[in-house]
Amino acid sequence: MSMQGPNRRGLLATLVAAATTTVTALAPVHAQSAYPERAVSLVVPYPAGGPTDAAARLLATKMSEQLGQPVVVENKGGAATIVGTEHVRNARPDGYTLLFAATSTFGTNPHLYRKLPYKLADFTAISGVSKVPYVLTVAPSSPPTDARSFIEWAKTRPKGANFGSVGTGSSTHVAGVMLAKALGIELLEIPYKGMAAATTDLMGGMIDSVIETVAVQNLHAAGKVKVLGVMDGQRWPGMPEVPTFEEQGFPETDAASVYYLMAPAGVPADIQRKPAETAAKVLNDKDVKAQFLQIHHLAMPMPPEETLAFISKDSERWGKVIRELGLRLD
Repeated sequence: MSMQGPNRRGLLATLVAAATTTVTALAPVHAQSAYPERAVSLVVPYPAGGPTDAAARLLATKMSEQLGQPVVVENKGGAATIVGTEHVRNARPDGYTLLFAATSTFGTNPHLYRKLPYKLADFTAISGVSKVPYVLTVAPSSPPTDARSFIEWAKTRPKGANFGSVGTGSSTHVAGVMLAKALGIELLEIPYKGMAAATTDLMGGMIDSVIETVAVQNLHAAGKVKVLGVMDGQRWPGMPEVPTFEEQGFPETDAASVYYLMAPAGVPADIQRKPAETAAKVLNDKDVKAQFLQIHHLAMPMPPEETLAFISKDSERWGKVIRELGLRLD
């Protein structure tokens, strides 16, 4: 028997209402589906075993505890972080692939490489992570004891003073040029394949100075090197007796390896929020901060917007020096 007229229209209206109610009831469940529901990959664009890898693994462990899912470190080193960075750029923007970016990733590479396969706009900022300031070191037997005595001593060197870096175009090279300009002197760069080799030559009297990170604090404490100043706005907790260059009268000398959490561009805001909030909670924990200091990193949590602004400003600073040097690596 068929239904006609008002009865049929009434049944259709009832069915439509029921379907609408069902869809409405299910919609929040879909929108609020838990993230992450599986392991998150944290791509580190450096080989395993180094100081950057150690910081990334510490962060991954602590975030795993908060997220309830593994955060798995995946090392993809090579080409000054370009290999790992490009891998993340090409990943799905679903929050399951994150990048442990560094200063070289967005601070120096964009100004050194004409054909860089990525740009900052290809990424979503998640959080600031940490920084490792640079310092100027000399041999313990070297006469300088501070920035001003280093300037006077450098001027007396027959062939001019020099400094060791971990390679032309590296952050240590550019930081050395920044510092020399601020001090008003010329410093010749001596490139090395690694910091250990540069520091060994420094202790052996083969070179005049080295731009290295605050990780040198143990050698400084043991009297094997002498740190003349910290390139940061605050003294380093592991060497509280060493003043910053700014304290010594030389502003605009901040230089550090800074690390960030990034994701591919297009990650939805609700997914971006979860790792950002988790990173902030982890990095603001006093015990975690202490663990970061043990590996010579100062925790530096920043929300996404602040992280993006910091990267942009930092890139401008590095870029200015690189352009003045006329440096290009491709």
